[in-house]
Amino acid sequence: MLQSFSILAGAMLVAAGACAGGPPSMPHYDVTATLNTARGSLSADVTITMPWPEVQGEIAFLLGDSYSIASAETGPGAAVEVVPTREPFPGLQKISVRPNGAPGATLRLRIRYTGLLWALPGELPINRVTPDAIELGLDSMWLPVRTGFPKFTVSADIGGVPAGLVAVAPGTIKRTGGHILIRRETDDPDLAFVAIRGLKRQSSGGFELYSSDGSPDAASVYRRQGAAAMKFLEAWFGRMPGRPARVVLVHRARNSGYARSGYVVIVEGGAVEQKDSGKYIAHEFAHAWWAPVDPTTENRWLSESIAEYVALRYIENAFGVGARDEILDRKRPLAAKAGPILGRGLLDDAELYNKGPLLLFELEAKVGRSSMDKVLAQLARHPPSVSSEFFQTLAAVAGEAAAQDFEAAMKR
Repeated sequence: MLQSFSILAGAMLVAAGACAGGPPSMPHYDVTATLNTARGSLSADVTITMPWPEVQGEIAFLLGDSYSIASAETGPGAAVEVVPTREPFPGLQKISVRPNGAPGATLRLRIRYTGLLWALPGELPINRVTPDAIELGLDSMWLPVRTGFPKFTVSADIGGVPAGLVAVAPGTIKRTGGHILIRRETDDPDLAFVAIRGLKRQSSGGFELYSSDGSPDAASVYRRQGAAAMKFLEAWFGRMPGRPARVVLVHRARNSGYARSGYVVIVEGGAVEQKDSGKYIAHEFAHAWWAPVDPTTENRWLSESIAEYVALRYIENAFGVGARDEILDRKRPLAAKAGPILGRGLLDDAELYNKGPLLLFELEAKVGRSSMDKVLAQLARHPPSVSSEFFQTLAAVAGEAAAQDFEAAMKR
């Protein structure tokens, strides 16, 4: 079952990293929140700790304008301003931090706020806070997120969660009374989680599926494909960062799934097919390695085109070359209408999901599968954020001519 994606999904498919002790190597969020399931609201106290190398002049965070900010403050060395904004879409408020002192080891921003869940006007909600189902992520802009959606680690204490709701999130999650405690040491640009009545867990080899009794057919498909896709990817790229990987099947009006690193939410509805579901899960799980890049630049192919190529390799492994070629053939008419991948800036689906994977299979045919596998295995250890890093590794493995030819093809 193919899923549509939320307004923020393109910016939130990420690779993983580690949070070390001492001054943070990347931003870290400490979140204390209390949910009111009767009103569909929340109150939150969020402290964001940023390493000074991250702070270059003014930095800005976004929060939905349905939340009333009680305070936004830093320690010495910075000033804070809150103003309404319509960028990158309406209904937000911008919290700007302007360092005005000498750099230190860290900069801390503390924001306290309360309000009803935010949603785009005219859109059915993805996020919800009800007595039977809680689903939170950046689609309700409930956390102050830095412009550009960079990654962070997080520790969270979420209160007001009714008894009997089963909570699922990336990282480690514990239940204590009406609270869920989440700690995620892999980096991601979101704190996404669900807590839903009636969810049941099935696990296999580092993969976990959460579903209700009302979805046995879908659960069977995703349990099989999730475990098999994870095994395939780990055999190629090594142990998945942030393991275990989790898939959650949910029921709600808006048919919009989304994925974070090692965490996929799927909305049930309609028939569930093995090959399409397998490609979808393999693509999303591949983002645990492939790669957080600026989604507004041409470098985004490094995450999306490679993840799609990898997913099609899984389809070939699981269902045969014919199944893979059937999907590739569907991509060719769209790829024929695509523009260049390099040299144009922002990329469309035709380039990212159609032309890009086809060019990667053409590259594989030229350099050989063993060389292609070696290139990606090496890059997976340190995922590239710019295209030149891919070409350098390709040149080292398959020769300078192969890298030059592939770069030229990407610019056509």
